Amino acid sequence: MAFMQRWMSSHYEDSRTVLKKPLVIAEFGKSCKDPNFNINKRDSYINAVNRNLYMEARTGGTVGGGLVWQLLADEMGSYGDGYEIILSENPSTDSIISQQSHAMTTLSHLLRTGPQNMPVNDDDRETEFDQVRGQSSSVAHNRHHANGRKGLRKAMP
Repeated sequence: MAFMQRWMSSHYEDSRTVLKKPLVIAEFGKSCKDPNFNINKRDSYINAVNRNLYMEARTGGTVGGGLVWQLLADEMGSYGDGYEIILSENPSTDSIISQQSHAMTTLSHLLRTGPQNMPVNDDDRETEFDQVRGQSSSVAHNRHHANGRKGLRKAMP
């Protein structure tokens, strides 16, 4: 994870200071083909990437978000390459992705209302991230149960 954090930080700095362009961290994940893979490790990794994205985005800088590799709809598992995530089969990962979406949307609204609404010290920032994500976990839970099933719905024909 240390490498991932250094990599993200250096690319964020480059996007902000050299390129002056938005940064989207794309095609990240953990392969189930890796030795010692388990869903908890994948979820921890995705959560760490999401936390870094949120913390960089909250400065109002160039981070636009992240895209895991790869989300597949139900019944598309044969297209997997080891990195596939079928949300209906992976409720913990589904929840993390849903929470991040909610957190980034909430952050976008906060940033539009002005920087005076944002916490200043690191402890407050961590608490803010956890609170925003905690609010969304109940939203994700309710969304899944309202549909009577979890995750991505069937692929479009």
